[in-house]
Amino acid sequence: MRKLIDLSQPIENKGHARPFHPTPVVWTHLSHEESAPIWKKGGFSAMVKGVIVSDHSGSHTDAYTHMDTRPSAESIDQLPLHLFFTEAVCIDCSHVPPRTFITVNHIREGLAKAKLELKRGDTFLYHTNHYERYFKDRTKWWTESRAWTARR
Repeated sequence: MRKLIDLSQPIENKGHARPFHPTPVVWTHLSHEESAPIWKKGGFSAMVKGVIVSDHSGSHTDAYTHMDTRPSAESIDQLPLHLFFTEAVCIDCSHVPPRTFITVNHIREGLAKAKLELKRGDTFLYHTNHYERYFKDRTKWWTESRAWTARR
C-alpha cells in the first residue's frame, strides 16, 4: 500500500490570501445547538460550515485554464484524479537566496545530495522554506517572495 502524504495548507477564516485574490471566509452556518431541534425526533444534530475561497487558496493545482486561453484548455474538474496521486521526490532548496531562481544545477545538486532519482511521471517538489519566510511575515511577500519576484 502506498503511503499518501497530505501537502495541503490550511484554509481558515481570514487566512492567507495571495495578492489580488479574496481572503478566505469560513463561518458556522448552522451549529449543533441550532440544528438539534430540527431533528429532535431523530436524536441527532449537525454542524454546517460555509466557505468562500479563491481557486488559489491554500495548496492548489493550477488548471490549464489558468494560463491557457484556448477553449479546449481543461479546468480543474476536468482533470482525471489519478494525475494527483504519484510517486514524489522532494529536495531541499531552502539555501537558495530570496529573489533568486532555482536552477537546474540546484536541482541536480539536491538530487545528488539526497541520493534521489527523478523518474518520468514523478511529482517533483522542492522545499524553499517559503511558508516560514513569507507567511509568518506577509509584508515580505511582495519584496522577497520567489513566487512573485521571479516574474519581474
